[in-house]
Amino acid sequence: MDIQHKAKAKQKISSNLSEFPHDIHFYLVPPAHEISLVDFYDLAFNRLKILRLIEEVTLRGKTKYSEDWRNTIINEIRKLGLKKIAALYSSSGSNASPVDEVTRREDNISHYLLRLAYSVSAKNQPWFISREIDLFRLRFGFLSKEGLHNFVEFNKFDYFAEESFIKDVLVFQSEFFGHQDVEHGKLKCTISCMGAIKSREKRFNINSGFWQISDEEKMQVMNQLVQCCSGVSTVEIESNEYYKVSFQNVPELIRQRKVFLKDGFAYVAASDLVFFFTQQYRNVLTKGLQSLARIAPLLDGDSRLAPLFNGIHDVYMGRDYSKTPEDQATILPEEIDQLAMESFPPCMQRLHSILRSSHHLHHFGRLRYTLFLKGAGLSYDDAMAFFKDEYTKINPDKFEKEYSYTIRHSYGKVGNCRDYTPYSCVKLITDAPQEGSCPFKYDTRQNLHKWLSSLGSNSQGDAQNILQSVDNEQYGQACSRYFELIHGEGPESIISHPNQFFEESYRLRTGKERKETGKAKKEKPARVSIKENN
Repeated sequence: MDIQHKAKAKQKISSNLSEFPHDIHFYLVPPAHEISLVDFYDLAFNRLKILRLIEEVTLRGKTKYSEDWRNTIINEIRKLGLKKIAALYSSSGSNASPVDEVTRREDNISHYLLRLAYSVSAKNQPWFISREIDLFRLRFGFLSKEGLHNFVEFNKFDYFAEESFIKDVLVFQSEFFGHQDVEHGKLKCTISCMGAIKSREKRFNINSGFWQISDEEKMQVMNQLVQCCSGVSTVEIESNEYYKVSFQNVPELIRQRKVFLKDGFAYVAASDLVFFFTQQYRNVLTKGLQSLARIAPLLDGDSRLAPLFNGIHDVYMGRDYSKTPEDQATILPEEIDQLAMESFPPCMQRLHSILRSSHHLHHFGRLRYTLFLKGAGLSYDDAMAFFKDEYTKINPDKFEKEYSYTIRHSYGKVGNCRDYTPYSCVKLITDAPQEGSCPFKYDTRQNLHKWLSSLGSNSQGDAQNILQSVDNEQYGQACSRYFELIHGEGPESIISHPNQFFEESYRLRTGKERKETGKAKKEKPARVSIKENN
């Protein structure tokens, strides 16, 4: 994959249907195509959006892997403007399904980009694996019976030793990503490794022991199948297809006691094969991340890849709150005390409390709070009046000399006249601790417990759930749980910005929509409820 500096129009690479013969696969073949740097990041961040979307839909209370869950996710992907991806992910996999080789190829590239990015972050790999498994289950759920047969055929599920398969994958990835030309600071995985791709491609066969049993063998174990598959009649078993797989590859089915075990093999109904394939995919992801983790340090020298490696898991991709249009519903200085108490996120609540008690904020606290109020709808003139009223209570002259510039600069009135963006949760979490930093990230557990207990919740379990999210370093989820605790219902999506918290709280408490210039009013999505979703 050769990454070019200049943005190019997307070119349709000549189709080779043998490269991606099915809409679903295990991403065994790393990409070997030239793409522009713009496409490089577009593909990576679009896939990250989809993985986050899957998490959010699950947290809204949709039953995981249900038809409603699948359809909701596909509809949300379409709303992102990714209609071709939505079509690929909802494909039945049958021979009649339309073939979009370019989208299949882009799907493969996007997966490898994120796999490469997450290979350097052991802490975030479980999240990546879980979401990729969810995406696989989503796509598998749309397969028709014919699509399932095609999937089995095209992925060559034959009798091969698992150790040999994993070794092939690791050697293959090492050969591919190890071929690079760092001259002049360029990353280039050369085409010479394509020989390794083609020579090993035929040996990518999943796992030790997988085949469909004959009707004769099915009759021999009929009584055992009836006993193991509770609620399934003999007639249903006779009409269903069954497969023998190595028992270690279906731990979930064994745990649920849904399979008959004999001689080290599990007899799995075709409708339950997703558990087998999911386990195989989990193995591929786990081993693949380990393999790429050994290679990723070799790519550190390429500055173009820095955004991919440095904190991609925490990248903010939400709404831009930098604009404060004239027709936006505004807040007035005299309303701020009440709004701070009812609708400000904890980080901004604390800044407001410090300002009111000490009539002063340090530089970064002042910058964070000014930009937050700007994004919330406080006009420039009202912001000057609000802060001047506070600061002049201690030193009237100092405000004009030292503090008013921050406000003028934040509103784009001086300096380079930029329309500065309010700080996102990611920035408040990753920046050095200052006034207004995320309390879920920087407060001690003892202080958080004391504060949450003071909210007067009837259930200590609410506080414990929030603290559990903090312990897991899921600070956005902790803030979302706090939102649900004080409002009685969750936000529309996981909290990722202080102004998002404010707008959703304001809307819940007042029933009023805050306006966005040039945008139609959006249909309200189901709200996130995460009390029982971990």
